[in-house]
Amino acid sequence: MKALLLGPNGQLGHDVRRASEDAPNAVEPIPLDRAALDVSTPEAVERTLGALEFDALVNCTGYHKTDDAEDNAALAVAVNAHAVRAMARVCAGKGARLVHIIPRAIDT
Repeated sequence: MKALLLGPNGQLGHDVRRASEDAPNAVEPIPLDRAALDVSTPEAVERTLGALEFDALVNCTGYHKTDDAEDNAALAVAVNAHAVRAMARVCAGKGARLVHIIPRAIDT
């Protein structure tokens, strides 16, 4: 199985990579960082992912700066909604699985 990992350098992506290293017989995700794919542009998501062969896509990207989201609403919606829709479309067309991890706020 060939699995792509978006957002491999963020905290969540790092944790996913570490978990896959620690698990026997785990799928080794292929990291695809921001330099390879900027998810803020849905057209780039469709173009880049459409050109790649993969069986699964693990999305660890997201605009989660709560305090800034109101001032940068267009970017937040592009990353958290439009890009994910583009990922889903590409995955559906390839018959690939999409794993979209949504971070949640933790009350302290």
